[in-house]
Amino acid sequence: MFDTVKYMFMAAAASGLLAACTSGTTDGDGPADGCAVKFEAREASRASVITNTSLTANPFVVYADMTKTSGFGNALSVFDGTVVSYTDGAWSYGTLQYWFPGYTYSFVAVCPATLSDLNYENNRLALTYTQPADYTQAADVLTATHRRSYSQGTTAPVAFKFSHIMSRLNFVAQVDPAAEDGVMIQRLALVNGVTRATYQIEPAQLGSATETDDYILGTWTTDDQNTGTIFERVESILLQPGEKLELFPTDTDPLIVIPQSVTSDLSVEISYHYASDPDNIITSSASLYSIAIANHGGKWDAARSYTYNFSLGANAFVIYSVPSVEDWKDAEGGNYVITDK
Repeated sequence: MFDTVKYMFMAAAASGLLAACTSGTTDGDGPADGCAVKFEAREASRASVITNTSLTANPFVVYADMTKTSGFGNALSVFDGTVVSYTDGAWSYGTLQYWFPGYTYSFVAVCPATLSDLNYENNRLALTYTQPADYTQAADVLTATHRRSYSQGTTAPVAFKFSHIMSRLNFVAQVDPAAEDGVMIQRLALVNGVTRATYQIEPAQLGSATETDDYILGTWTTDDQNTGTIFERVESILLQPGEKLELFPTDTDPLIVIPQSVTSDLSVEISYHYASDPDNIITSSASLYSIAIANHGGKWDAARSYTYNFSLGANAFVIYSVPSVEDWKDAEGGNYVITDK
């Protein structure tokens, strides 16, 4: 019965829509093309730092509901995880959806389109994310929101302002210039951290959006029953005295993690040996909480980047510096806008 009623409603609304559109043509199967919901992107837009490619190479999914602008009636689904991809010079999706006069549309977009454990129901987006064992497989998740009331005539394509919702880490290693020996780093790991969490954008947040306020940052809820090794990198890296190396370059090998509290248990482990003594493996462990609590408030926030510096000296001595904290922005911009060409 529900499907029949919905079909009758949509058919009646489409009939009125034909008169409301002021441009485009009809082919008898749907409203004028000028009233179709469209997505476009300029070539300068970019996607995740993981792929370091244009946003046009990364499809995203869209969820959207429409409700009577007057506030009467229930929400109707318009997009339900619809994949939007860049094909033949334009953003496109499957069956066209249309703007109906007198309705307000609430959109949520998520990139990349390959994420699992993604749910949208009753104007609430929920993404459950598990940190992969292989840090190179971590997703640089981007989300965007948009809200628009439609009355009549043609209207511009939906313009999403995407933003990162994960945290990004980096470690910079240096051998003390006064050391008389090189150092071979063999392992770097973050242990005793949260490895599973849920990100949500609530209906009240979407309902409070304005026509110009396109981006809403949701909230992360960590699953504190799922803790363990956030990442482990086993690789032999030789550094000479005075040499410095960025271990996770943001443009080629970023370290993406779940935003979370930096507890006293969360530690960084480094295994290394001096070049002249390869059989003597030294393992150093340090609490990130004690290193940086005053600097970043005891947590990794979404859409922020944290760089930890450490120096390896003589006599198995490791010194950590207070990390630098900055908004997640790259040369091409940390936020990506989907708009007209």
